[in-house]
Amino acid sequence: MNSDAINSKLGVVKNKVPACGAIAVFVKTPGISSVKTRLASTIGTSKAIEFYLQFKKITEELLIDVSQSLECMPYWAVAEDGALNANLWSNFDRILQPTGSLGDRLHGVYSDLIKRHSWVLLIGADCPQLSLNEIYRSVDLLKTQSWVLGPAKDGGFYLFGGNHPIPESVWVDVPYSSPQTLEKITKNLASVGTGSFLQTLTDIDRSEDLGDLIHYLSVIEEPTETQITLLQMARGLMTKKSKILFLCTGNSCRSQMAEGWCRSLHGDKIEVYSAGIEAHGLNQNAVAVMSEVGVDISNHQSRTINDFSDVKFDKVYTVCGHAHETCPIFHDETEVVHAPFDDPPKMAFSCENDEEKLNCYRSVRNQIRAYVSTII
Repeated sequence: MNSDAINSKLGVVKNKVPACGAIAVFVKTPGISSVKTRLASTIGTSKAIEFYLQFKKITEELLIDVSQSLECMPYWAVAEDGALNANLWSNFDRILQPTGSLGDRLHGVYSDLIKRHSWVLLIGADCPQLSLNEIYRSVDLLKTQSWVLGPAKDGGFYLFGGNHPIPESVWVDVPYSSPQTLEKITKNLASVGTGSFLQTLTDIDRSEDLGDLIHYLSVIEEPTETQITLLQMARGLMTKKSKILFLCTGNSCRSQMAEGWCRSLHGDKIEVYSAGIEAHGLNQNAVAVMSEVGVDISNHQSRTINDFSDVKFDKVYTVCGHAHETCPIFHDETEVVHAPFDDPPKMAFSCENDEEKLNCYRSVRNQIRAYVSTII
């Protein structure tokens, strides 16, 4: 039975174009298909399936929230013909992924849905950081743009959105699961129209990605029960990693750069955090100079030490004098190390132009990298 026949059997109406949009989640069914194979290679198949099911549940909760606030229909884009009626996928309409490469499957599902919906978003079930706000932003961007992409940290993308048909060649002429995936599909989409990008997020494909997941989940102000469970699962697998905190006055610049460097250089060995005695907001010059060297800290938030009162740190690095002088009392097992760096905003205060100011930030950025590279 082909996908059109199956989708018709499931009650997916053809030849009608409702005003609402569609969000399709590409999924595989555990027990029929292998899931999270790269993650399974380090944490085991059963644990990888547990994570996959939690990712699915978080995505499901997100889609329920979306469908209550936007005019859209959620779909599971199921990989296996025999799983379309599985209980796992019973709460949303299902659409069968066609056979072939990932490009073929993306093209098939998107082309089918755009015939019946005013806009379509395609996502996977392996990006639990995807938020309601990013969905809203995607839909808003599609009011003026032809497409929208959510870049993934590994060079791929976690979301695609469009509002009109897209040629098959745009999808299939792409090296998927490659650091060049996003770059190539972006070039292909240039022939379709103008587009926009969302913030960069992390697909949870490898054990090294769990640090980013923990960081994201640990700073959510009102996490759901599912998010709490996922955080506990991730922390349970990271128990062998050292927990390190970089502390400064306002968690604005130096501690943020240190966190970014530590996650980039030692993310497979260290669970890293940063905080301030106070929260002054993220310094955009720090974001800019870190981006120059391929380290994205744009998603970081400015936090206070009180936000991590439940975390038992192995080491705390105070990166400014004020933080060292006013450092709170930690557990007896926590080692506190003073590693002061110059304050870029103060250094830049007397500079005559923006480039000179950025050079101050670059200098401290490089000093912090040199130091952080030696802490293991």
